[in-house]
Amino acid sequence: MNLDFACNKAYELSIGPSVPLPTSPHPEGMTDDSDTKVIVLKVVADGDVTITAKLTPCGVQNAKSVNDFDMPFAQWSIPE
Repeated sequence: MNLDFACNKAYELSIGPSVPLPTSPHPEGMTDDSDTKVIVLKVVADGDVTITAKLTPCGVQNAKSVNDFDMPFAQWSIPE
């Protein structure tokens, strides 16, 4: 899977282990997600922030750029 991000503000991207938040319940028998990762995009900014994430399966040729999809909700439309 290829992941592409666009943001109108500076951001920090990190990948880490999938672990429950300290305040999340930890029920007995909960499955181990040690083979799962989380992606964290951290933005510290004032004003309007737009974040666009695009996931493309590996092997897809000539995929559109994430910038082709980077727009506010008000500009979204459903193709005919």
